[in-house]
Amino acid sequence: MARTYEILETAGYGGMGAVYRARLRAEAGVEKIVAVKILDESVGDDADLARRLRDEARILGRLQHRAIVRVEGLLRLEGRWTIAMEYVDGVDLAQVFQHGKLPGAAVLELVREVASALHHAHSATDPDGNPLRIIHRDLKPANLRVTASGDVKVLDFGVARARFEGREAETRAASYGSIGYVPPERVDGDELPAGDVFALGVVAWELLAGSRFGAGHLVARRHQATVEERLAALPKVPEPVRELLGTMLAFDPDRRPTPRDVERAAVDLLQTVKGSRRLADWCEEHLPGIARNVKRELPPGPLVGRTLIEESASGPAMEPAAPPPLPPARQPRPRRWLTVLVWMALLGLVIVVTPILLGFVLALGMYVGTVMPQR
Repeated sequence: MARTYEILETAGYGGMGAVYRARLRAEAGVEKIVAVKILDESVGDDADLARRLRDEARILGRLQHRAIVRVEGLLRLEGRWTIAMEYVDGVDLAQVFQHGKLPGAAVLELVREVASALHHAHSATDPDGNPLRIIHRDLKPANLRVTASGDVKVLDFGVARARFEGREAETRAASYGSIGYVPPERVDGDELPAGDVFALGVVAWELLAGSRFGAGHLVARRHQATVEERLAALPKVPEPVRELLGTMLAFDPDRRPTPRDVERAAVDLLQTVKGSRRLADWCEEHLPGIARNVKRELPPGPLVGRTLIEESASGPAMEPAAPPPLPPARQPRPRRWLTVLVWMALLGLVIVVTPILLGFVLALGMYVGTVMPQR
């Protein structure tokens, strides 16, 4: 019996297509609610996007962490590549951000969870123990989700950088990321875990300030002046918290803490914000109302109400698909230089031999003329 997916509602939209909440029905009457990220029909012929969707599934299939969305499988629905994932009943931080700033303790808890997820991603290995070195590269409020109980999930590894066999899409450095969250060193092509730390620092500042951080500068002195100005705009934030943000936002990636260091610092700093509301308490009070507003404003997707049949599945842990076929071998070019040399040799031979032949003919004619009797 083929598994079916009843599309219940739209959960969000992204660059590759829509994400739906769906009811999965499998063998023996098994049912569960999942999220399905379906490649949009309008980009179905874009081979690069299809490869990135499949790579995202393979990356997530290798990560098992409480703050990283879990993958159920890679499949095809309606002829389109689809990722089936755990459904996270919550809202993105981009939607939370529109309703004001968060308490200091809530932000530190969120930073702790995301930093832990980043450390896990960068430290993860393949089944043979080889490091994957996964870097998210597009950390921003829209790719971070919180639930009413205060759980945090990192989403969308579609442009992540990773090292693993079976990867299909080309990894490029400066082509991806969102303005305002891209670290300065990416302009030079440097891809480091410190880049994700920088983006997390921007997100944390925005949640504490209730406003956008803005684009940075590519000159170290101007960048540092901007960071100091932004940190000074957080007067009610304890100085140790501002110091942590300052190091996360440093121009030089070598001066930034590692994701593990950020996680540990956030745990320690939670002791300095006593009296501030925790993330679970804040989410329990505010998220239901935010979620209702989001659902009212979210346009229904074209697949809502339909039941789609799974056409092919690759299993839960994403066995690497066959890599795209290699281009045909380049045919050897004809050796035109050899042809030219042959023709030049022939021409030279003609030039040399022709006068000799003419001279021989003339000499022969003169000889014949002297020995033949005159009539």
